[in-house]
Amino acid sequence: MRFLIQSAGLILCLLVSTKVALANDSWALEYNATCYTAPYDTYENFIESFVQRNNNPRYDRAYFESEFPEERFRKLRFELDCRWLIYRSGNAMVGGFAVFPREFDGEKLPVIIYNRAGHGPTNAVGFVDIFKNILPLAEAGYMVIGSQYRGGGGVFSGMSNGQDEYGGRDLNDVLRLIDVAQAIGPADESRVGLYGRARGSMMSFMAARERPTAFKALASAATLSDLEQWVAEWGESDHPASRYIPDYASRGQATLQERSVINWAEELPRTMPILLIHGQRDWNLTMDQSQKLAARLEAIGHPHELITYSHADHQFTNYRGDLSNALIEFFDTHLKP
Repeated sequence: MRFLIQSAGLILCLLVSTKVALANDSWALEYNATCYTAPYDTYENFIESFVQRNNNPRYDRAYFESEFPEERFRKLRFELDCRWLIYRSGNAMVGGFAVFPREFDGEKLPVIIYNRAGHGPTNAVGFVDIFKNILPLAEAGYMVIGSQYRGGGGVFSGMSNGQDEYGGRDLNDVLRLIDVAQAIGPADESRVGLYGRARGSMMSFMAARERPTAFKALASAATLSDLEQWVAEWGESDHPASRYIPDYASRGQATLQERSVINWAEELPRTMPILLIHGQRDWNLTMDQSQKLAARLEAIGHPHELITYSHADHQFTNYRGDLSNALIEFFDTHLKP
């Protein structure tokens, strides 16, 4: 049977307050509105917004039209529902996003929780990120939902956005997304996967350990498996972990080890398949982070696969298509009947 999901207005914002009692807390979906507002309401406005912001002859209209083809924009705009979300997680108002097909086969959609890279508002997901990185997954028949994490923006002025703790209470912001997904659309809670990039891969591994029966598969791009190593490579004063982890000053290395899956890989759900993807030219987060984790998973007999791209950098420049195809094949295998 084929289902059609009608967006609750492409221009007017849909304000909701869905509250669910949890063990010692509650959550609320406070805001659920379309992404397709100016300058993302029409293709012309979309391209013009880039042209106006860039005073560089190398990046003219023709460049942006090649980067963001009109056909792809129209597919996103008319075939996929795109939402900006605000939900309460504990005492923090947290920004989020979701993209999913308007039409689909079946009663519910498999879900991919996308855990972004970055810290605080740095690398927060915007419309361009959705266009480049999330569109292919939603196009393949998934509800893709993610959090900006507390302290990461995406909320209105005056809202208590909380503080990013780099794997502290912000982990709850990720775990809430299963409930948020069900509140905004036809999400199948029995078919949920995790996909994280860089810091987001750390969040994915921690979420899988925290909720061992909730997730069917985990994919990681530019894997962060050893935070202690990464901080040492950057230098303690330069790495955001030392600034964002609340008790770093008093507990130091212990806080990094607690966030590093390389130290507790045996605590992951033993039947949950893991896909690791890394570029050999990733100088930000070196490929041995994935290689060492793959070796650890091999040693404990955990199902996994490691894919490397010889010329891919941290952003997978020129490899976005390969990355999307690998992710879709992986999740199709493990999340679809």
